[in-house]
Amino acid sequence: MKKMDIKAQDILNFLTKKYDLSKAEAWDKNGLFFDEQQTINNVQIALDITDDVVNDAILNNANLIISHHPLFTNQDSNDEVNYFVNIDLIEKIKKNKISLIHLHTAFDASANGMSMQMAKRLGLLNLKQDEQNPYLVVGELKLGVSVDYISRIIKQKFLSPIIKYNNVFRLETNLKKIGIIGGSGYKFADDAFNRYQLDMLITSDLKYHNWLDAQAKKQNIIDMNHLSESIFIDVIYDELTKFYGNDANLNKSLSIIKINYI
Repeated sequence: MKKMDIKAQDILNFLTKKYDLSKAEAWDKNGLFFDEQQTINNVQIALDITDDVVNDAILNNANLIISHHPLFTNQDSNDEVNYFVNIDLIEKIKKNKISLIHLHTAFDASANGMSMQMAKRLGLLNLKQDEQNPYLVVGELKLGVSVDYISRIIKQKFLSPIIKYNNVFRLETNLKKIGIIGGSGYKFADDAFNRYQLDMLITSDLKYHNWLDAQAKKQNIIDMNHLSESIFIDVIYDELTKFYGNDANLNKSLSIIKINYI
């Protein structure tokens, strides 16, 4: 940031006007962590807190990282959940006096959160955020398309490294009513198909037995890969740019997971 004496808390206060922390899941980490109470020089925006992202922040003289997925510490683990804690990464963050803002389920559950942003980018019409499940957004395509066609659009729009889909209805051109749940959302599939008579549900992180279940239940599913949530970076970048204007000094970090596909 330039000119203004902006603290991490100021940025969090601005963002949470739209992405209310009260909407976050009880188990989740949302908010400001490792607050150094210092003026923010530059901001790094990322999907995850990784070594590469922290190195980017150091290189860019960024003393605040805003991420979608949280970084867990020893204090977050308990008898029910045992998170991996990257001690070396935490020490690097502390050593370089970098503050962290996490907007995970608080972002996802908001009216203009992850699923809604995805639906808008796909050009869906008549959008509705489900009242019972805020992670589900339902919309319609103006013209019916094939599963293959919309899968290619998703790959392009969200920079997903790989797309998986089935086509149990054998739909070629009449795919119109679509549900979207950003992140790992197959557990909501039964409810979404039953209440909205969807032609297709778009989500991610399906396991082998999820695909078996979807086939037996005649559920058309597109798995867009969890990296599709990288649109979070652009959303936050645009929000901060609009608010702070020329005083914003923002940088983006894309998550790179070195996985080979054959």
